[in-house]
Amino acid sequence: MLMDYEQELTTAGGQAVTANGYGTKNYDQKGAADAAVGEKLNAFYKVAVADFNNLTSMDIAIVGDDDGAGTNEVVIATKNVTLANLTKAKGVQRIATLPVGTRKRFYRMKFTVNGTAPAAGKIVGWLSSGDDDAPANNVFTL
Repeated sequence: MLMDYEQELTTAGGQAVTANGYGTKNYDQKGAADAAVGEKLNAFYKVAVADFNNLTSMDIAIVGDDDGAGTNEVVIATKNVTLANLTKAKGVQRIATLPVGTRKRFYRMKFTVNGTAPAAGKIVGWLSSGDDDAPANNVFTL
């Protein structure tokens, strides 16, 4: 799997998530095009640097809007991840394949912490086009 840093939705090397919020980057399609025409567009995440603690789970969502500021934001895909699965040992995990017909210019990652706010843990999230899948042997590392 190749990761294109233009399609990264978080800080390079991992973004600390200690409260509800958004990834530090967004992906700009340069127009409101269908993100899934012709090939799959997948969303992935990987816990980097440190495992998460304290929380019960985290909702990781891919959201889209037309202006990059969150105006008319829509949730495109979401995944609930339990604390036991928010570890570096789990490797690369798929959030979802974006559905055909998704027409937004900007895409971002949104985090919702369930339970007590974590004091540790960093996450990397990105989009990847084509038939890429999370590697079975977790060879992708950060």
